[in-house]
Formats: sequence, structure tokens, C-alpha cells
Amino acid sequence: MHCQLTEIQDVLDHRGFIQRFSDSRVRALRSIKKRVARVLKRAMRNASAQAACRFSAPAEGVAFRPGDTVCVKSKKEIRRFLDPGGSTRGCAFMHEMYRYCGRTFRVRKNVEVFFDEARQKISRCRDMVVLEGAVCSGRQRLYAVKCDRNCHFFWQVEWLEKSD
Repeated sequence: MHCQLTEIQDVLDHRGFIQRFSDSRVRALRSIKKRVARVLKRAMRNASAQAACRFSAPAEGVAFRPGDTVCVKSKKEIRRFLDPGGSTRGCAFMHEMYRYCGRTFRVRKNVEVFFDEARQKISRCRDMVVLEGAVCSGRQRLYAVKCDRNCHFFWQVEWLEKSD
């Protein structure tokens, strides 16, 4: 007399050819799907990094230098330059930056290279500046506590106009 528990392994080992073929095909398709997902994710990451650092001529041929006085354009004017994602050439215009619209600032420095914390790599850019006194307040909508880093915003030259 035989027990089902001792014989069950024999039943599993004697699967038919079609079942074994189907199982191996499913495993292969899963492996291919994972590889394609990894490649697409890497391609999307590289494309967004390239969009953030796309080189183009400054707006209206104006190049700002440290010490220049500039005025941040109005909300309406800035929105013309923003894509549906709220950025210009990959540089996001954060909601908190709107409070600086219409105000005058001095250019602190031009940004050519910066460390992208999200991607953990050095990125190159052009036509971006840092303004004196235009810093993040640290009030985040997503977090319960206030951030104390006091980061400077990056400003595209399209969002600024020269002031005398």
C-alpha cells in the first residue's frame, strides 16, 4: 500500500513535455521583462538628465554675471516658459519660487556644474544662476517638520530680466 504523501513527489517529477516547456517559457519571458524594464528605466533616467543639462542660448542674448542686478519676471511671464511638468529645460520652477516674482536681486553666481542629489551624480548645465537672498524657506508640503538646509534656488535666465 502506498501513501499519497510519499508518492506526490513522483507525480510532480513526471510532468509532461508541454508543461515543462510552458514553465521554461514563462521563466524566460519574466527574465526578459525584467531586463527590458531595467534598460527602459536607465534610458529614462539618462534622458531626463540630458534634458536638465540641454545647452541653448540665453534668453534674448543676455548673459548674467555675478553682481548684475536682475528682476524676476511675473508669474504670467514665467508660466509661458514652463512645460506641462512645470520646468524649463529640465529645471523645475518650484511653487515656493513664485513669492520672489517681481522682486529685484543681485546675481550671486552662475551655475555650470552641480551635484544632483536625486540621481547621485555631477550634472552640467548652462544659463542658470543663483540669486542672493532667494533661498528656500524650508516649508515643505510633504513633511511634517521644517527643513533647515536653507538651499538656494536655481534660476533659468528665461525667468529673469536685467534691471538697472
